[in-house]
Amino acid sequence: MKKIIGFIVAGLLGMLAIQSQAQPIPLGVKIGPNFSRLQFDPGFDRDGKLGFHMGVLSKFELAEDLYFQPEVLLSLQGNDRVNSTNLILPLLINYEVIDQFSLHLGVQPGILVGAEEDFRDITKVFDLGVPFGLEYHPKKELSVGVRYVPGVSNINDINSDQFKTFNRVVQFFVAYWIRY
Repeated sequence: MKKIIGFIVAGLLGMLAIQSQAQPIPLGVKIGPNFSRLQFDPGFDRDGKLGFHMGVLSKFELAEDLYFQPEVLLSLQGNDRVNSTNLILPLLINYEVIDQFSLHLGVQPGILVGAEEDFRDITKVFDLGVPFGLEYHPKKELSVGVRYVPGVSNINDINSDQFKTFNRVVQFFVAYWIRY
């Protein structure tokens, strides 16, 4: 697992290094609270969990008002009985709808990097979500926003055809752009 995470991080850093030779890369830091829960199907509900996420992000212009925004985040998730730490990699298309406001949509692969042993034994390591949200940019170097990430992959590793489990996360965030 650590090798996989190391490989992903090394690959992202390598891409950033290659890109930085051509031009400075926009780079920011991001942090905020999130509220997560595990949705079980067939349904029985548990209370959600307040956690947080933090990491780095970048942005590449694709066209006027249209950007590709990759992020690398560490997110504390779970529910009232389960704590999990996930490395998540949101890959977003960010569209500036009107001045200072943008919408984003994308895919979010995630890797479970930490949890209680009982949860790790019954949970898949890989997760996939479809994030979408809204950002407000009061200044060029600052953005605040909200995002909902419904998991679309079943993370249950036992009897996965009969009993399905999905991550559901709402994130609130502040991002500060070091280079833009």
